[in-house]
Amino acid sequence: MSSKSTQQSKLLSLRNLIRVAGVVIVLGLLLIELLPITSAGIGPLQWIGIGVGVCLFLVSFMSLEVNFGLLTGVIATLITLLVIEGGLAVAGYEPDYTWDILQESTQPQARLPYWTCEPDSGCRYIQEQIPESSCEGETADSRLERVCLVNEQGFPDDDNFVVSADLESADYRVMLLGDSFTWGAIADVGSSYAEVLQAELSEQSNTVVWNFGIPGTGTTQALSLAQEFMPIMNPDLVILGFYSNDFYENLFPLDLYERFDVEESPWVYAYVLAEDGVVRLSDQNIYLAYLGRKASTNNVERLLRLTRFGSLLVNAWQSVINSGEEDIDAIEPTQSLLATLQETVEANGAELLILHIPDYEDMATETETYTWLTDIVTELAIPRVDVIDYLEQSDYIPPPDGHWNNSGHEIVGRLLATCVLQLLESGAVCEAQN
Repeated sequence: MSSKSTQQSKLLSLRNLIRVAGVVIVLGLLLIELLPITSAGIGPLQWIGIGVGVCLFLVSFMSLEVNFGLLTGVIATLITLLVIEGGLAVAGYEPDYTWDILQESTQPQARLPYWTCEPDSGCRYIQEQIPESSCEGETADSRLERVCLVNEQGFPDDDNFVVSADLESADYRVMLLGDSFTWGAIADVGSSYAEVLQAELSEQSNTVVWNFGIPGTGTTQALSLAQEFMPIMNPDLVILGFYSNDFYENLFPLDLYERFDVEESPWVYAYVLAEDGVVRLSDQNIYLAYLGRKASTNNVERLLRLTRFGSLLVNAWQSVINSGEEDIDAIEPTQSLLATLQETVEANGAELLILHIPDYEDMATETETYTWLTDIVTELAIPRVDVIDYLEQSDYIPPPDGHWNNSGHEIVGRLLATCVLQLLESGAVCEAQN
């Protein structure tokens, strides 16, 4: 056989190899999605691979004056990516996104109609938007029990927050600020610490208590509400219920959360901390966060997250970046807000009192955030009611919930009532204060 024939035979074999490689790549990337453990759909890496496989198959019919070194590199790369993607599929690793999820996230998403969270006025419920069918009769929704009792301003109180004869004739006026603990989460209606406090004070004095507690809010909201409603109520005492997660929530604007009009109505963070400060997520990313997916700020990253290998690479890269960041200073923003709240309260002729709410873990060992608040209020000389020695873990709903049950609320409500009366009537510091 001549050398020319031998060369043509080798080129023909290479042509067939390219042709077979193209077919194998296409079939492999299609069939990998038929594995029982995979259900995420064909992502862009698979589509690109299929496209390249088809191109290789077509190239095999063209002139052999081709840079086969380049083709060999493309084939090797595609096969490597195919093996990695297949290995991740077999291992059960799923991509962060699917085409369906991305498409769904671009559609307008209905927000909870009876909830508003504005960057200027803060968060509250909208009384007139609460569905009556969910609050009355046998069809009442137990999840909305406390929501159905909000006043006209959207807060958990029997009174509307306006000037009235009862407010004018009261011996003392007390404003309660805080988050879900102050709102009364988990407690039966009538059993929250705010309701116990109101009942105890009413038995011993003519005291009006207005409860401004709203779940998922921090000191930023407390300051905003104090500025809005103190001129109306003219309180003698302002009590701020402070919980450990307030340190984190105080890093963000008032409209920190979004809530969707779905059965469970979850709370979704609308902001993230980035290198250039606090950034609000797009509506698409907020919805992806609601689905438990990663937020992506550019289209390239979204495409990569449609594949298993791309998701792995992006997440690994972000972990490397985040590991090099310095810890965020969560203390200074809260200290500044508390100092401003103290100045606002005193400028309106009232006194500020901090109800220090320990979390479930504090019952075993005081956490870092518990110490942070202790140090801050000591430095600012703000009176503090410390209830940690009066509670046990049995007074909490165990994590992941972590709120007080009825017994925890009752203990705190009674203790706080004693401290409030002593403070209002004689200026004395009760046993739980320091």
